[in-house]
Amino acid sequence: MVTATLSRRRFLWKAGATLSGLVAAPSLLLAQQNRQNAAQFALQYRDAHWQAWHLNQFLDLISDQDRWALKLSLGLEGNKTKGRLRGHAADIDDILEELLWHTSHVCCYWFRDEWSIAYHRDVVVWCADVLRPVLGISKVDAELPTFVLEHELLVRVLLRLWDLLSEEQQNALLNGLNLNDPKTRAEHAAQQGAIAAKAVQELQNHKLIKFAPAVEKLAKLLGVLPGASIVLIMVEIGERLLQATTSPPQLPPVGDILKRLVKVLQRALKLLALGSASATRTLPFILTLHCIKIEHQLRAGIAKAQIFPQG
Repeated sequence: MVTATLSRRRFLWKAGATLSGLVAAPSLLLAQQNRQNAAQFALQYRDAHWQAWHLNQFLDLISDQDRWALKLSLGLEGNKTKGRLRGHAADIDDILEELLWHTSHVCCYWFRDEWSIAYHRDVVVWCADVLRPVLGISKVDAELPTFVLEHELLVRVLLRLWDLLSEEQQNALLNGLNLNDPKTRAEHAAQQGAIAAKAVQELQNHKLIKFAPAVEKLAKLLGVLPGASIVLIMVEIGERLLQATTSPPQLPPVGDILKRLVKVLQRALKLLALGSASATRTLPFILTLHCIKIEHQLRAGIAKAQIFPQG
C-alpha cells in the first residue's frame, strides 16, 4: 500500500513537471528569440556612458571567441587557471576580475566588486587621461559617449604605432586602398572590426610595446619619490615635538632615526607604486572590446554611417 502511494505521488510529480515544462518551454523560447544580440546592444547604447551593467551584458552576448580575444588582451594567455575557455559565466568572471586588477590600486582591489566596474569613468576615461600625453590627446572629454572615446583611443594608437605593424597587417587594414595621409589611414583602419582587433593584438605582442608597463611603473616610481621629502619633514616635526616633551636618554641620534624612517617609507612608497593600476595593460582590452562592438555591427549589416555617424 505504501509502495502504491509513493508510486502515485511520483507519477503525479512527473506529470506535473512535464505539463509545466510544456507550458514554460514556448515562453522561454519566445524570450530567447526576443533577446537582443551583441550588434543590436552595441548600436542601441552607442551614445551612452557605459556602466557596469552595459559591460556585463555585452560580455554575456558575445561569443566564446570574442571572450577569448578579451582574455588575450588582458594578458591571461599562459595563466594556469584563466588562460583557457572555462565556460560562459566563468570566462566573464575571469575577464572582469582581471580588468578590475588592471584598473585598481592593490590596496583598493580587495574591496571592489568586479561586477560593479564603472566602465566609462573608471576604465575608458581614466585610461585616456593617463595616456593622454603619450597618445597626443590634448584633453579628454569625459562627457563624450564611451564608444566615441574608445574609437579616439584606437585611432590614436594606429596613428602613432602604424610603423610597428607588419606589412601584411597594414595591407589587411587598408584593404587595397592607397591612403597616404596618416590620420585618414588610421581612421579607416579603426573601422575594420576584427581586422583592427588583430592589429591591436599584434601591437600588444610587439617587443617594444611589451616594455610599456615597465616604463609606466618607472614613471610612477619617479613620481612618488618627491613625496618622501614631505614625509621627511613630517617625521622631523614629530621628532622635535617628541624631544620637547620627553628626553629619552639612550635613543640613537635623530639624524640616524630619520634616515632609517625615510628609507622604510621610500620602500613602502615604491611597493605601492608597483601595485598601482596600469593604463598600458588596460588599453588593449578597451581597444579589443571596441573592435568587437564594431565587428558585430558590421556582420549584422548595419551601415557604417550608423556605426560612425560623425565619421
